Amino acid sequence: QKENRHSSEVWIKSCGYYQVVKGRRTESTHAVFQTRIPAFQGLEKHPLGGVMARYKKIDVRIWNDAKFNALSSDARLIFLFMLTAPQTTMVGAVPVDKHTVSRILKFDEIRYGIGYKQLSEYGMLEYDEAGIFWIKNFLKYNPPENPKVVISWSSLLDLFPECPLLIKVAKSVLKACET
Repeated sequence: QKENRHSSEVWIKSCGYYQVVKGRRTESTHAVFQTRIPAFQGLEKHPLGGVMARYKKIDVRIWNDAKFNALSSDARLIFLFMLTAPQTTMVGAVPVDKHTVSRILKFDEIRYGIGYKQLSEYGMLEYDEAGIFWIKNFLKYNPPENPKVVISWSSLLDLFPECPLLIKVAKSVLKACET
């Protein structure tokens, strides 16, 4: 008989958690993990609802990208933070203000400003004073995996404050759905 090596494995996909039970993948809620799996006790809730994803995909080709390689170390760190931050959503919008990013990265205002300016000039990152960053090519490298994911995006966009940047994010979502 083949031994089931995956019986206690936990799969994390997007912002939802999945548990392998007797070889079958079953969707579980945060509450179930809180009570049944001690390692998940005390998990933080995402500020926009749901549980924060513990893993994010970053395309390894980022290290071959001419724009990324032309960035300063500070700009690269800001960009990698945006890609991996717990607040980063499935559409590449990051609901966090610039002061919080500076504090987390231990940057003073000038150091942060220089790094962000590079990212903005290269068309990689945009910020709105409403407290939202947008990673412009995020959906190019993280397309929707299935139609249900796209449906969840519409409810996600409703949780952001209305601002000009949100319109750009919404248009990028529509474009990603066309391809």
